[in-house]
Amino acid sequence: MSPLPQKEENPALIEAWKQYRAAEQDYIDAKDALAWLADEWKHLWPLAPEELLGAWGMHKRDWGSSEKDILGNPLLRDTSVLTMRLSAQQRAEAGQQCFAVSSAAELQKSLEFWREWRPRGRTEKALARNRVAKAKALRRVRRQLRLALRYEADIAEVRKAAGVEAAKARLKTSEENLDRLADRVSRELPLTLYGVRLQADVLAYTFERYRITTRRGGIFGETMRLVCNVLDATEHLDGSWSTSGAQLTSDGGAA
Repeated sequence: MSPLPQKEENPALIEAWKQYRAAEQDYIDAKDALAWLADEWKHLWPLAPEELLGAWGMHKRDWGSSEKDILGNPLLRDTSVLTMRLSAQQRAEAGQQCFAVSSAAELQKSLEFWREWRPRGRTEKALARNRVAKAKALRRVRRQLRLALRYEADIAEVRKAAGVEAAKARLKTSEENLDRLADRVSRELPLTLYGVRLQADVLAYTFERYRITTRRGGIFGETMRLVCNVLDATEHLDGSWSTSGAQLTSDGGAA
C-alpha cells in the first residue's frame, strides 16, 4: 500500500504535530542544559556538616529532609570520612549513603524547646544532672543551628550563581508546552491512517517521557502497547518505529 497523500490529511493535525516535534527538541535542549549545569557545578556544591546528619538510606525513602544535590535530587556521599557520625564498622559497611539533614527551622524549634524546658528531679542530684543535660543540649543545638544557617546560605549562594532556578523553570516551561501541544494533537480529527500515526507518535513519546513502557501493567501499559501496535501497523506509511519514538520528520515525511 502506497503512502496516502499528505494533502488528504487534516492540515491542522499536521501543523500541530510539527509544532510538537519542535517543542520536543526544546525540551531535550532544556534537559541537556540542566544536566550540564549539574555537572559543571558539582565540585562547588557544599556538603552538609557531619553534625547535621541524621538517619541514612534516605534515597530509598525520601521524606523531604534528605541531603540534596544542586538539582534537588537525593545526594549519595562517601561514608568513610564520617568519623563523628559513624563507627568504624558502620563506615566499612555503609558505602555511599544519603542522609537526613537537620534544617535551621527544625533546629530553631529544638532550641526553643530546650530554652523552655524546666529541669526537674526528685533529688538534688537528679535535678543537677538534668540541669547539666539542658545546658549540654543548648550548647549542641546552638552549634548545630549556626552550622545549618551557614550551610543553607552556602547552598543558596551556589544555586543562585549557577542559575539553577532559571534552568529548572526553562525545563518546566518546555514540559508544559509539550503537554499542551500533545493535547492539541490528540484533539484534532485524523482523516487518514497517516493522521492516526501522527497522534500515536506523540502519545508514544509522552508515555516514554513519563517512563511508561509496554511492560507496565494496567491501563497505561495497555495503552502503550496499543500505541506501539498502531505504529507498527502503519509503518509502511511513514518510515520506522523504534523504542525511542516514531521516526517522522518535521515535514511529515520519513526520517
